[in-house]
Amino acid sequence: MDTRYKNQVDECGLFGEGNCEICGKRGYHEVCAARVLQIERQFLENHVRLLQQHAVHGALGAAGPQSQASLDRAVAALTAYLKRPLECDLGNAIEGDSWWFIPEGWIGMIGFIVEKRSSTIYALGSGLVAWSKLQYTNSDWCGILSYLNGKVDAVDS
Repeated sequence: MDTRYKNQVDECGLFGEGNCEICGKRGYHEVCAARVLQIERQFLENHVRLLQQHAVHGALGAAGPQSQASLDRAVAALTAYLKRPLECDLGNAIEGDSWWFIPEGWIGMIGFIVEKRSSTIYALGSGLVAWSKLQYTNSDWCGILSYLNGKVDAVDS
């Protein structure tokens, strides 16, 4: 049985300590453990597909000096907007053709899009996840795809 599933059951989670995170019943369940692995696989497959489809290099983070310089400009613009240093792992940033996704988030915020040419900033609130209704897709991609589909307004800077 998958140790991550067991750890989730052992820790106090959604249904309380010792209760299955999938069905809410007491203990470990092979069917639920298999379901967790299936869901994780589907999330990973969607993440890889979306990276290949929308990320310049098909991967997370900056790829090379030009990409890093572009990310540095986006970080500078976002830092100036937030009026504080960023507290995120920029290795999880995503570079699109004309934008950067920067995973600077907190409760209610999943990250920001910063446009490369204009440094225009788009805040990706967590509400975009429910709005997007993308099954087996992490919140970052729900926000990015909402931006790409014109459903997110720029912030007032």
